[in-house]
Amino acid sequence: MATDWLLEEYKAVWNFYIRTIESRENVIDFYFKTIAIPTGIIVALTAMFRVGIFGTDLIQPASDTQSFYMDACGVLLLFVFLIGFGIFLYYSKETRVSLTYRRYLGEIIEKAKASNTELRVIDLNPMATGVSQTKTVLFRAAFLRISPIVLINSGVLGLGFFAFLVEGSLDTATIAAFAAAIGSVVAHAWVFYADNH
Repeated sequence: MATDWLLEEYKAVWNFYIRTIESRENVIDFYFKTIAIPTGIIVALTAMFRVGIFGTDLIQPASDTQSFYMDACGVLLLFVFLIGFGIFLYYSKETRVSLTYRRYLGEIIEKAKASNTELRVIDLNPMATGVSQTKTVLFRAAFLRISPIVLINSGVLGLGFFAFLVEGSLDTATIAAFAAAIGSVVAHAWVFYADNH
């Protein structure tokens, strides 16, 4: 049949498409293992050094040792944030590759229908109607899938800012932490949108 080469091409592209989905799943698993666990440990250590193991009051001035540990924990949190942002960038690139393969699969189906009159009456390509709408739906689904990573990563950045600034003023540290976290969510969304549109 004249469309045999298209069928082989479809199978090959489909296998690559499945690999991109598996790769994104692995990225998410890797993120939670390498970012969530260390962040929890760092936050617990930060709380122990700031509040004290015996629960000393937050109002009293922190000792030099506590200040050093707060700064060290802030640096560690910012480092963890950068690693998490790198993982996020990788996921974003994999999403773009996946969307490209998905679009190419639709093109293969359209070529098969164009070269074979029997296939024209069958709706082999549900993506043919509203391709831009399908792309938007896939984009939203991919971003919703990554949104826990965005929120955790933004929270890590906020905690890093908080750890640095809490020695000066609790109010300033809290405001800066929320501002950094919100700015980080916006930055993550913008990067993901720019990568995949």
